[in-house]
This record gives sequence, structure tokens and C-alpha cells, in this order.
Amino acid sequence: MLDQDTANYLKKNIDKVESLEKYKTDSFVSWIRHIITILVGLLTVLVAFGKNNIDNCFILYLFSSILISIAISVITGTIFLFHQISEMKQTIKSERQMLNIRLSGDIYSILKGDVIKIKLIFKICEYMFYTFSILTIIQLVLYGIMINK
Repeated sequence: MLDQDTANYLKKNIDKVESLEKYKTDSFVSWIRHIITILVGLLTVLVAFGKNNIDNCFILYLFSSILISIAISVITGTIFLFHQISEMKQTIKSERQMLNIRLSGDIYSILKGDVIKIKLIFKICEYMFYTFSILTIIQLVLYGIMINK
């Protein structure tokens, strides 16, 4: 039989896991919204730039590089945003394992949570996202200058 302090401690851990699950679900919905917003923004850029007749070869290459930079930013940004959901899954798994050990009767051992491992792909995508987002802004400014000459 568990005493009141132990029962309260376990209840607090159960509440923590439930709140993490809710946060994970909310993060997933937010992630999907970001993807949709980015895709609509990309479509808007394509429509806005598609109306101009491009005669200069350099401007055509600049336009193409802008579209490629936007596409790389969108792809790497979505992968980077997915990192939050992946991290939350690892945290929930760790919390559940610790809670199961406590519920099995081993309430006095000191448990350390698993270290959350950040996959290399998420770090690479983070840096690529920042780099290509800045590059896109610079290219858009240059493109605006070039088409107004």
C-alpha cells in the first residue's frame, strides 16, 4: 500500500505525462499550420514574380535561385519544426518508463531521465533553414533592385 506522499508524487508524475502528451498534440497541429502558411506564402511569391517578363539572363538566374532558396528554406524549416515533436516523444517515453518503475514498487530508487538526443539531421536543417532564409531575403532585395533598372 502506498502512503499519501507517494500517491501524490505519482499523481503529479501522471499529470506531467498527460500534459506532455497534450503539448505534443498541440505542437503537431502548430507544425501543420506552419507548413500550410509557408506553402501559401510560396505560392503567393510564385504568382507575384510570375507576372513579370524576364528578358535578362542574369535576372532569370536570380529568379530561379530565389525560388530554389525558398524551396530549401521551406523543406529544412519544416524538418526543423518537426524536431520539437520528436523531442517531445522522447521526453514522454522517458517519463513513462520512470513512472512505470515507480508504479512497480521501486519508489525509493533515484531515477535519472534519459538524455534527449538531438539527431544530426535536425541540426543540419536548422542551420540550412537560417542560411537559406537570409539568402532568400538578400536575393529578393537584389532582384527588386535589378528589375527596377
